[in-house]
Amino acid sequence: MNRRLATIRPTQFDRNHLRPAAQYGAFVLLAAVLGVIVAWRAPSLGLQAGDALVRARGTVAAPNDIVIVAIDEACLARYGRFPWARTLLAQVLDKVAATQPRAIALDVLFSDVTNEADDAVLASAIQRAGNVIVAAQLVNEGKRRVTWLRALPAFEKAAAGVGHVNIALDRDGVARTILLRQIDDAAHPFWSMAVETLRVGAGLAASEVRETPEAVNIGARVVPVQFDAPSVPVASSNGAPVETVRAARLAIDYSGPVGAFAAQTVSVADLLDGKVDAARLRGKYVLIGATAALGDRVVSPFTRTEGANGNQNAAPLAGVEVLAHSLNTILRARFCTEVSDGWAFVLALLTAALMATALALAQGRFVWLQQLGVMIAVVLGVLLAAYAAFALRLIVLPVVPMLIASAATVPLMLLRRTWQASGALDARLHELSAVTNALSPPTALMSMFQPVSFAARRTFCPPRPIARDCWSSETVTAAR
Repeated sequence: MNRRLATIRPTQFDRNHLRPAAQYGAFVLLAAVLGVIVAWRAPSLGLQAGDALVRARGTVAAPNDIVIVAIDEACLARYGRFPWARTLLAQVLDKVAATQPRAIALDVLFSDVTNEADDAVLASAIQRAGNVIVAAQLVNEGKRRVTWLRALPAFEKAAAGVGHVNIALDRDGVARTILLRQIDDAAHPFWSMAVETLRVGAGLAASEVRETPEAVNIGARVVPVQFDAPSVPVASSNGAPVETVRAARLAIDYSGPVGAFAAQTVSVADLLDGKVDAARLRGKYVLIGATAALGDRVVSPFTRTEGANGNQNAAPLAGVEVLAHSLNTILRARFCTEVSDGWAFVLALLTAALMATALALAQGRFVWLQQLGVMIAVVLGVLLAAYAAFALRLIVLPVVPMLIASAATVPLMLLRRTWQASGALDARLHELSAVTNALSPPTALMSMFQPVSFAARRTFCPPRPIARDCWSSETVTAAR
């Protein structure tokens, strides 16, 4: 019998059953794949996670070399509704130019002819300043035709540069990036107002701003960007290299919500009244634009559309403020780095493995309490790591894939534990069945006893005629 017990072997199902390590790896991989798929199918989750990181970091001190000359409510109350007479804008330009700023960006479109004399006065003021950038805007004219809405030729000729003021909006309407260069259907490109302001302020020629395979170079300054579209040829001459334009997208590092540049903002009314010290503008990048409720208003990551309590964070930004944040991003080289898709999968895989390992190590009486603590610790660890990476290095970790992977690991590991318990129970039942079979008589031995029992019954129980005597009452009584 002991020899028979020693020969018990696992069944074919046990030999082919997934080993615990294989189960662990398969579930961790599945959780990571789920995290990446959810992030890919719902990109708005990643955008909102990035906005949460920006708000969690909070306000960053605005620089003092960018000044906004604002067309605010006080100006509208004094000079009337916008647009103003261009002679008045010429006075503003003369006042600003007298302070010797580094560059002047006019975040106002001058595409319409108002009065030839007034237009000539403004063109002369632009030319006298010598460092003014005028605006252009890419617009749709219907039937998918895209063209530039440009300043009057006299203004462009007098200006030191032309920059587009288009703001790139994501699918949820939030302005998180700018397109450094755009092109119309006539293959005419313009750099953004921020790039042109920086170029003019640095005294660079237009040819010193160029695209490279991975960045945009503004003189010696390298701006890493993300190219969203294939190259578009715009010029060629006698076999010379063809200039190309791609959608170079740059993430804006917002210094704060509305009013982040309040300390560096002066009113046009105060400027014309002589209340602004020239030192506040000297050697600075001066941006002239509307902050009153008349121009474009942009939703930023700091904007909370649900904040109806009057908090300034609930207010959208003026276009000139977005320009200030964009210019500051390039000047300070505060370039956000997004983790690639491959690294996002790796980080999701590591997070799922950490969660699975920690859950597997939970033992003792209060296993559920330990597992709850593990889940909270992993989630907090992911959030803290994402915050630290963004606040210290401006690295945007894939929070959504990591959190989804860690959350998906929990039910998968519970399923794995259920399978393990079921497998252990099956193995125990198999062992008990094997022991029972070993202790029971063999079938061949029982077949040997069948003829003997039949012969004994024939001997002690005669055929039918004798059976009545054998089982008669007298015989039974005698037997008793």
